[in-house]
Amino acid sequence: MPTSGSPPAPDTSPLSEVDRRALTRFLEEGLDHGFRLAVIEVAGKTAREAILTGLTAQVGPDLLRLTLSELPGAEANLWSALRDSFAAHAPRVLALCGLEDDPRADWPRQLNVQRDLFTRDIAVPWLLFIDPATRVPLLKAAPDFCDLAILWLRSAPLPDMSIAEVDLTSLRGESDPLLQQAHEAFNAAHFAHARDLLTAFELRPKNRIRDTLFHALLASVLEQRQGHLVRAEALLRDTRNTYAPRSNDPEVQDLMARIEAELGHNMLLQQRFVEAEGSLKTALSLSEMCSRTDSDDYIASLINLAITLSSQNKSTDAEEVFLQALTHIESSLGSRHLSYINALSNYGFFLSYEGRDGEAEPLFRRAVVLIEEEQGIEHPDLCLVLEAFGFSLIKQNRSDEALPLLDRARRVGLKVFGPNHPQVRSVEELIQRYSFQPDTSA
Repeated sequence: MPTSGSPPAPDTSPLSEVDRRALTRFLEEGLDHGFRLAVIEVAGKTAREAILTGLTAQVGPDLLRLTLSELPGAEANLWSALRDSFAAHAPRVLALCGLEDDPRADWPRQLNVQRDLFTRDIAVPWLLFIDPATRVPLLKAAPDFCDLAILWLRSAPLPDMSIAEVDLTSLRGESDPLLQQAHEAFNAAHFAHARDLLTAFELRPKNRIRDTLFHALLASVLEQRQGHLVRAEALLRDTRNTYAPRSNDPEVQDLMARIEAELGHNMLLQQRFVEAEGSLKTALSLSEMCSRTDSDDYIASLINLAITLSSQNKSTDAEEVFLQALTHIESSLGSRHLSYINALSNYGFFLSYEGRDGEAEPLFRRAVVLIEEEQGIEHPDLCLVLEAFGFSLIKQNRSDEALPLLDRARRVGLKVFGPNHPQVRSVEELIQRYSFQPDTSA
């Protein structure tokens, strides 16, 4: 353990103050009391190491850190490999990562099948680090194991932040008919038909640059919507690299702004924040050069840049961009536009995350009213905002006001997502934690 005279380590953890306290309580209450499970979603090795540095200062040499892909025999029998390593080191806390490193391994399934062996033979607090993209696959493949989690933390981007999507509708009007049909099919979620139309377009000779770039955008967004983020990124980067030398052409410059905006969106989804920040700033600069600051992609890039800065703990810069986005959207589109609602909600999430819950409260109240009036009383965004608003009130010791909001968030979530959706589980975890019995008639 660190000596009392040593200076505290700098706080570089991507976890919020609330989550850091929750993790500290988890360890304090779990040490020497058998198996306990905490799942921590964090993107990237740097962020994970920052959390582990803080944990090492707290636990010292009694923390055993293991990466599954480096553990002999783990692919064949995870329980046996962990037991052997555990017996050799005899730690008081196990930090486990690398669940997604080897796509051939069936580690989530093994966690589910061998859960009773783990709790019996590796009876210490577990800290299971996963990539955020692993959350849903893990819940599906290892539901019984996940049920053991008494703490589930999500680091960055900020909790409940709603990433803005780039709208391609404005490009459709003057485009090739095949691309118009592909965009309509995409919007209707007819992905196979959209892909066929895009393939047919590729076979045509001598396409206009405008159509070629619109095709690349559609193809990348299609891949992204189906969860193929790496493929989407490759398409966008290849297109950018091909046409960047011709960016003096005003039409190419206009479309390159959209390419950069979509690439920044893709990087943000992958939680590669430094790269996302660079692409989004480039997209904004190109749009300003083209006098397209009222475009949907410019506004989406503003919102996403604020989220990206927030997720890197650049609080001052993030708040400046949030306020810029709100002012810009209100003056150009009005205060009831969906983009304004998105920016308002995200700014509330940001303020709450920063511990400024009193300032967040009026934003949450306004966002709830706007969502109800403009999007409906059962819109998915309402579940997100109600949960964040409820948790913000709980942090202010106002549980009596918070719990009805959480119950409503649960009922909306059940309606639009279903009982097994992570968003519904998140709300139910908060309700259970604060001993509130929800209305089960929904």
